[in-house]
Amino acid sequence: MRIVDEPVRRGLAVRGPIPGDRRARAVKVTPQGAGVADAAHAVAGELAERMVTEMSPGERAQFGDLLMRVARPASTT
Repeated sequence: MRIVDEPVRRGLAVRGPIPGDRRARAVKVTPQGAGVADAAHAVAGELAERMVTEMSPGERAQFGDLLMRVARPASTT
């Protein structure tokens, strides 16, 4: 829950009850949090484009494949 504390404190997410489970709490992104996530996604896209700008299309494809292999656990391949 510590991971969620900061976004909640900043108004980017809220905690709420889960019907039927008094111990669990749901975490929902606020409209402000969605805006921050959208902005971060746009910046990440721009950065990713700059990272591969000098790669050939084949190198970009290979780079993408390698990143997916690193990001995906071996058990799902």
